[in-house]
Amino acid sequence: APYESLDVGDRQYCLVHLLRELEKEIEHVSHDAVESAVFFIDLDQFKYINDTLGHAAGDKLLIRVAELLKSRVRDKDVVSRFGGDEFTVLARSVSCEGAVDMANSFNQIMRDMRLVEGDKVFSVNCSIGIAMIRPGQHTAAEILSHADMACFAAKSHGRNRYQLYEESGESKKEMAMDIGWFQHIKQIIEQDRFRLVYQPIIDVVDSGKECYEVLLRMPGPNGDLVLPSIFLPVAQRFGLMADIDRWVIIHALKALAEFRDAGREIILSINLSGQSLEDTSILQLIRDQLEHNRVPPASVIFEITEQTAMRYLDKAQRLIQGLVDIGCRFALDDFGTGFSSFSYLKHLPVDFIKIDGSFVKNMARNSIDETMVLSIIHIARSLGMKTIAEFVPDEKTITMLKASGVDYMQGFYVGVPSERLPTSLRVVSDTKKNAG
Repeated sequence: APYESLDVGDRQYCLVHLLRELEKEIEHVSHDAVESAVFFIDLDQFKYINDTLGHAAGDKLLIRVAELLKSRVRDKDVVSRFGGDEFTVLARSVSCEGAVDMANSFNQIMRDMRLVEGDKVFSVNCSIGIAMIRPGQHTAAEILSHADMACFAAKSHGRNRYQLYEESGESKKEMAMDIGWFQHIKQIIEQDRFRLVYQPIIDVVDSGKECYEVLLRMPGPNGDLVLPSIFLPVAQRFGLMADIDRWVIIHALKALAEFRDAGREIILSINLSGQSLEDTSILQLIRDQLEHNRVPPASVIFEITEQTAMRYLDKAQRLIQGLVDIGCRFALDDFGTGFSSFSYLKHLPVDFIKIDGSFVKNMARNSIDETMVLSIIHIARSLGMKTIAEFVPDEKTITMLKASGVDYMQGFYVGVPSERLPTSLRVVSDTKKNAG
């Protein structure tokens, strides 16, 4: 049977059947000195459709995908469902060039397909890994693993594409390392093992106000905490950022409720990724979590980077406006790296502009950086927006920022990220003596 039932209970049978067919093909390839190929196909939007429309719609999509794949293969080829939203294709007696043509064909039919449910229309893309079967090289399990690894690589390079498994040592090593991080991140999400840390954002006028940016740390395989600069690029490549954002929203708002119940009038600032701008359910999640935790919306600030806002301007406008309508506030992070984007500010209902730290940390030594900081502050003030200076490095910069009229400051010199909130915020004028 080229395509087995959607019943989850049949998955083991599908795998056994596929491995048996693979073993036969390996013998055929070795005997006749030909090549064949295995495709590992992962649907890119299945989870979103399943969560949004329900499992019945998800099953309908899987059946449709199976039918489309079968329509593009020959009678002697084998199409199987491998897992939840994963399929495999065994293409017999096909060259590497022919396998690439098939992968392009699979990608194209997925792009062209539309799933219609009521008044909603969804498109679905897929990531494809290809592993060639050549005489006397690998076992069935190894070939399937290679196709799986190549599929992960396709995801890491932007999805909606194919990737051919490479035997070269360096490429193989990098692919395996990325997959290892991907699997570790997924496990951390599923096991609720991320750790939140809080970095102070100091109000220049009233340093007694408590505001913190929520930052993320991940336990590594050896137990040490891993910084976001290590694991977030992998999460970005493999499409896990929206899942991470949802985890942070749920746990940060729960923590905020606990802080406020303990008598601390705290404001938290939470980062959102570009992938969350494409998640139409994120706004409802925020509404639900605010209500569930009985947290005042005004005590929450959400942040996206300037470059993300410019890249997804229409979606950013809708999400920001939706959050503002709820009563939350919004900050544009890393501002200034795209200086031409000043003209877009009037179209975004933003409350805060976070001045990119690359300007702030050098402004005491570089007149151009100082001019950039002053210009951003001036334009923000004219638009009724507050400014936050990031990466504040020393007392001299603090003095310059206060004279320039900046509203808030943030950086390791002002306050380091910590899992525990300080008993009280340090006063800006006393920063130097307390920085150590």
